[in-house]
Amino acid sequence: ATLLQRLQDTVDEASIPQVCKSMWALARAPAQLASDDRFRAVLLALEARVEALAADFDVPGTANVFWALGTLHTTLGAAWSPRQRALKALARRGVELAADFKARDVSNTLWAAARLQLPCLAVLADSLEDRLPEVASS
Repeated sequence: ATLLQRLQDTVDEASIPQVCKSMWALARAPAQLASDDRFRAVLLALEARVEALAADFDVPGTANVFWALGTLHTTLGAAWSPRQRALKALARRGVELAADFKARDVSNTLWAAARLQLPCLAVLADSLEDRLPEVASS
């Protein structure tokens, strides 16, 4: 609960690294915490922050946030779906950066796209699938 309060108090000013670390922390949080209203409020605020900052994300940040969203979808189930605008903004950034994705970034992002099963991720998934032969050989 203390972590949630701290995140709630600082999310509007969070930098990209802070957003990435916070999304990772929520994704790794115990499942029972996900039923806390503050958890959902912080998650929503972080998604809004991702949307606002997406154009400046780097490759690891993009892949890590997608991994966190996929993990959260697995934990929270079908009752939760990420904000479409945040996903679209981050997917656009991922497409822009696709040529720079390393093997781990590709696998984390494709895993998340498979977990989320949302049409707005199709172009990103296609871009990253095109990278598979190259990253597999590195």
